[in-house]
Amino acid sequence: MSVALLVGLVACGQDSIASLPEGTLFTSVTVGAFHSCALDQNSIAYCWGSNTSGQLGIESERSRTPVPTPVAGGPVFRALDAGRAHTCGVTLLDEIWCWGANGDGQLGDGTHESRDAPVELQSGGRFALVSAGVGHTCALDYQGRASCWGRNNRGQLGTGTTVSQVRPTGVVGDQRFSSISSGALHTCAVSVGAVAYCWGDNEAGQLGTGAPSGHSRPVPLDAAQHTFRSVTAGFSHTCGLTRVGEALCWGSDDRGELGNGETGDRRTPSPVSGGHFFSEVVTGTSPWSCGILRAGEVHCWGTNGSGIFGAERLVALEPLPATAKTGGEWQGLAVGDGHLCAVEDDGIAYCWGSGGSGQLGDGASSDSDVPVPVQGL
Repeated sequence: MSVALLVGLVACGQDSIASLPEGTLFTSVTVGAFHSCALDQNSIAYCWGSNTSGQLGIESERSRTPVPTPVAGGPVFRALDAGRAHTCGVTLLDEIWCWGANGDGQLGDGTHESRDAPVELQSGGRFALVSAGVGHTCALDYQGRASCWGRNNRGQLGTGTTVSQVRPTGVVGDQRFSSISSGALHTCAVSVGAVAYCWGDNEAGQLGTGAPSGHSRPVPLDAAQHTFRSVTAGFSHTCGLTRVGEALCWGSDDRGELGNGETGDRRTPSPVSGGHFFSEVVTGTSPWSCGILRAGEVHCWGTNGSGIFGAERLVALEPLPATAKTGGEWQGLAVGDGHLCAVEDDGIAYCWGSGGSGQLGDGASSDSDVPVPVQGL
């Protein structure tokens, strides 16, 4: 890491908003409930949208900003993940730094104090992945061992107890995972053997075990016939992508968020309607889910609070086009409370949906039912 790059990161002062440099290209994007963040080609982190808890990490008292703003101080990152009102990143040195809301200890710095600039995780380990949820955060090290910290009232930390933690605590069991996803009150992960495990709250069946009780330690899904590529934990539902590209969802289904053509909670994985094959499937922090079809289009299902299915439709019970391709191929997809963002293969980030907090990053604070490019002042 160069001193010049560090200086560039610190350059955003208390009352200023730095403009996105011309020619900036993004490699990934992540979204929280009402904010968004992205990494550029130089591993510099930018955030925009709501900043009520410091989740933008811009060291400012501004309640929101509608344009990408460099994250203050700290190191450069190779991966970011936005929770509901906090954000975490893995640095080029395999450290984890977090910022934003910390009332449940989800920043992992040993306190309950919210931060408007990155603080380093209180752990001596080296990490490969991080996943920020609503009130808790989880990470994987290079051996696939999982650690979690923050709120634990439903066992979502996987420690075998319901005691909350302000520092990383190991998930019990001898499983080794290749991916992990933190939701609202539950967590899911995929083992190196492609078996999906979940733990935490199970009131709506979001653990996928077929049983009514929750678990404070990892339990395998009732889906022995499926091998999973990824599993993503939402607010009170979960979706998974099998190795062959089939989308399955389970848990709460009040608003069609399971995408199976009907409503009604499911305690075991249920295929998403339409016979589609996906390259990626993600859940939001509200009752909806989205995926990228292998053909390149983004489809979503569930609540339509952001209007992406058209003004006359309240919910989509099965996948509907959220937009056609804009010309390139999507590199990734992230879904929040009412907005979604993705990066195309040309490095341009787009967001659409709810924009009242500036979370679309286009300089405005209004909704858009079509993708708008993220841009500077």
